[in-house]
Amino acid sequence: MKVDFLSQQLIISTPSVDDELFQHSVVLLFKHNEAGAFGLIINKPTEHQLGEVLLDLKLNADCLGSKEPIYQGGPLGVDRGFILHSSGMRWPSTVKVTEQVFLTTSNDILEDISKDLGPTEYLVALGYSSWGPGQLEEELKDNAWLVVQPNRKLIFGDPGTRYARAAGQIGINIDLVTQQKGVQ
Repeated sequence: MKVDFLSQQLIISTPSVDDELFQHSVVLLFKHNEAGAFGLIINKPTEHQLGEVLLDLKLNADCLGSKEPIYQGGPLGVDRGFILHSSGMRWPSTVKVTEQVFLTTSNDILEDISKDLGPTEYLVALGYSSWGPGQLEEELKDNAWLVVQPNRKLIFGDPGTRYARAAGQIGINIDLVTQQKGVQ
């Protein structure tokens, strides 16, 4: 059986997902191969703001982005920070995710953001999501996830509508999807 891996794709949870963290989630997958999958949830803001993180790092917390929410990227490594952004590879730990989206994990990007010299579009997440070998494939077979092409506007646009907009991108009104199966 040939497996189509989903690196650099978005997956959105269907109503059949009962894990509270992953309900109504949009996940940007960075890596998906025979060893498993790794990505960030991009639509679950926490009550924390970037200014708090900047203060913890002894950086200027009065910058333009200080009120930006910190996102819960997933249940693993919640002490690790990830910055998705839309402008190039200026920072040493930056990797290209798609043609328009990059990922940086070093503090130097936060230093630039604190000086209002960082990227104009960014999303800061703590933690990540991961699946073991074959796990995501099984969840896809069980209709737990829908696959969507990522784009910059979806990733960095209004977080409150990311889930519905991602589903709408493939022609689905997610509010009309039910987890019930069969005919009643």
